[in-house]
Amino acid sequence: MFFATALFTSIGSTESVALIQTVVIGVINVLATLIAIGLVDRAGRRPLLFAGGLLMGCAQFALGIALRFLYSTPPLEAAPQQLLSKTQVSGVLAIILIFVIGFALSWGPLGWLLPSEVQPIETRAAGMGLSTALNLAMTFAIAQAFLTMLCHLKWGVFVFFGVCIVAMTVFVFLLVPETKGVLLEDMAALWESHPVWKRVVGKEARNGGGGGIGGGKGDVGGEKGAAAPRVGKLG
Repeated sequence: MFFATALFTSIGSTESVALIQTVVIGVINVLATLIAIGLVDRAGRRPLLFAGGLLMGCAQFALGIALRFLYSTPPLEAAPQQLLSKTQVSGVLAIILIFVIGFALSWGPLGWLLPSEVQPIETRAAGMGLSTALNLAMTFAIAQAFLTMLCHLKWGVFVFFGVCIVAMTVFVFLLVPETKGVLLEDMAALWESHPVWKRVVGKEARNGGGGGIGGGKGDVGGEKGAAAPRVGKLG
């Protein structure tokens, strides 16, 4: 989405039309994000991630295949500098909009929500900070590498990202639990009940965390208990 204007210009749109198409993408992105805000607590996190992964993956593969055949069919094969027709550009725009809708409904907003939910209270600040740093670092890396990848891989760059999306969706299916309606205090128990993560997060972690919480409550109780005699002595 960072290079939408350059992409549309390279395949046949004029600069003014490419700017309008980029604005359309931005508007659809905002609208789909607002829809995601209304759906996230109704549908749950995992269903949205699966639906978004399906839409984004199909869009990436469709765009890669479409560009592959469009640019391998005469006269484009003999004159690669020739641009696509308006109808073909409209088709490319439609595919990109499908990708944007899928992203804005799922991985876009949930990429910020889920990291704040899956962390236990004890590690939430550090975990969210690390997640944000990695998110921004990967965004920077992709933004820097995309044009170079597009020049070398051409249509294959979209197939590459399609494979990445498939891997992301499989990761969610296997390793990301549903956090809908789960309290932060119960997050450790959620990880312990997960079929994969329960092998890593054992009862020792829960007992240690529970002991810490219990100890905190005991300390608070002790402070209140210690305050009463002091009041009594003052009296």
